[in-house]
Amino acid sequence: MPLCHYRLQGYVQALRRSGIVVDPHYIARGDFTFEAGANALKQLLEQPLPPTAVFCHSDVMALGALSWAKRQGLKVPDDLSIIGFDNIALAEFCDPPLTTVAQPRFDIGREAMLLLLDQMQGQNVSSGSRLMDCELIIRGSTRALP
Repeated sequence: MPLCHYRLQGYVQALRRSGIVVDPHYIARGDFTFEAGANALKQLLEQPLPPTAVFCHSDVMALGALSWAKRQGLKVPDDLSIIGFDNIALAEFCDPPLTTVAQPRFDIGREAMLLLLDQMQGQNVSSGSRLMDCELIIRGSTRALP
């Protein structure tokens, strides 16, 4: 399955666990580009009840959303909170600094190498995905609701 499917699935599961009804009108699809982030935010803010926060599939999309929000005169995070995913280096240095989900890149690489070594030694390696914990890095693009 594509990466974006797993991220969306995790988002939907988290909402449901929190007792929040998932409304498909508040899920905007796009690729992982800057432009897709801007377009997705534009689409979401056209809803009759626009969101107060958006969670983007990637930091690059979040940066696109942040740029579009600023061009529309919105103040992030006062008017809109934006969260990205990936913790790219630029996320810390944009204005405001981007709140993001950091993946355990080192651990992912280590697991992949261990699986490859097992396979090279003739061991039967099962296909599938491995779940690893991520870290929410709170920066300046989000705020608590009053």
